[in-house]
Amino acid sequence: MDIATITLLVLLAQAIIYGLMLYQMKKANEVTKTAANAAKLSAEAATESNRNIRNITETTERAVVLVEKVITTKLGPAFGLDQNSVIVFTLKNFGHTIAYSVKLSGLLLGPGKDPIREMPATTIAPQGKASWMTRSLGAWVPVENLKRINERSTWLEYKIDVTYKDAFEREHVYQCNGRYEPALNEFLIIGSTSD
Repeated sequence: MDIATITLLVLLAQAIIYGLMLYQMKKANEVTKTAANAAKLSAEAATESNRNIRNITETTERAVVLVEKVITTKLGPAFGLDQNSVIVFTLKNFGHTIAYSVKLSGLLLGPGKDPIREMPATTIAPQGKASWMTRSLGAWVPVENLKRINERSTWLEYKIDVTYKDAFEREHVYQCNGRYEPALNEFLIIGSTSD
């Protein structure tokens, strides 16, 4: 064998080795791409799972502020509403986190209408309560109409809006209306909506 043949064989062997190396590199590159795609899909699934967990947590653990009761003050069980009677709205946070910036606004309706004065915003702890009080009924309802309300020949109703933020910075609105029942000395809820 002469030098030219040996050189040719060495070059041929190197070409085969390089070809095998390129083939192995191509296979390794495909495996790397597959692994990268799998990692990307895994990251997307983890992100979606995290988003779903956050949404579930925000829904189940949020503050839920509703009317617990609405009562009136009066001289005693044998007496009905009078000029000094006020209406007391008690809200309760039935949720698992704090309700921030809780505000109550609305109207009293019946023989006339009277806006419920806006009080400063408050915070209600989980399972906690806050109350708002109206001005005296005598300030806007004539005595003869108070007597008619006590006799059930006319009615006294409220319509309120409650706004608040939960621990997740989401704003919520609760609307409620009720009608006074003299025999119970409190208002019965006749409709409500909450987001």
